[in-house]
Order: sequence, then C-alpha cells, then structure tokens
Amino acid sequence: MVADNLTADLPCAAPVRHIHRPFTGSAIVTKQQVAAAVARRLGIPKGRAAEVVDCFFGQDGIIAGELKRGGRVQIAGFGRFELRRRAGRKGRDPRTGKVITIAPSTVAAFRPGSVLKQLVAK
Repeated sequence: MVADNLTADLPCAAPVRHIHRPFTGSAIVTKQQVAAAVARRLGIPKGRAAEVVDCFFGQDGIIAGELKRGGRVQIAGFGRFELRRRAGRKGRDPRTGKVITIAPSTVAAFRPGSVLKQLVAK
C-alpha cells in the first residue's frame, strides 16, 4: 500500500492502542489516549502533547472554531469537517405517540477522504 511506504520512516507510524468495548465489538480511543500516543511517538511530554491535541479537537480548537464561524476544515488524505443543515420535519414523541414538529438544525459532520475510505475498507 502506498500510504504505508510514505509513513514507514515517520515517528508517528506506530499503531494506536485501542480499548475494546466487549458489548459492541468496536474500539474507542479517547482524547487522552491520543495525547499519550502523540507524546510517545514524538518524544514530547504528555502535557505538551495534550495541548497539541486540544489545539485541534478542544472546545476552542481549530476545528470547532472554524465550524462555529460556518467554515469547514479539510485535511488532505483524511477528510473534511463541515456543517450540515437539517430541515424541519414532523416526528413522533415516543412516549405519547403524538405528532411533533422538529425544528431545523445545524449539526457538525465528518466526511472521510478517499485515502481514509481505502484504509478502512481493507
């Protein structure tokens, strides 16, 4: 695979450890684990790595800040964070069964890039 050849010499080429979720069969990685992996791969203190991760993914981070302004963040080879607008619609209250009106909303969304899609598909 081309991506493996490009990253083989980089310090961040080591895999991230996952926590196995026994009931769903899926794995999750927390922000704290991402920071620990960044610290280990780059040889920097965990506190500094946490600052780097927060710089991107924190409430006041680059991604959230750009989305708050109505923009989008595109990371080549990974994907795009963007806003999607949902139209108002009719729904049902599950407790009462009555028809309710669901207001229009704007939600954050992620669209994976082609390289990420290929990596996940294997």
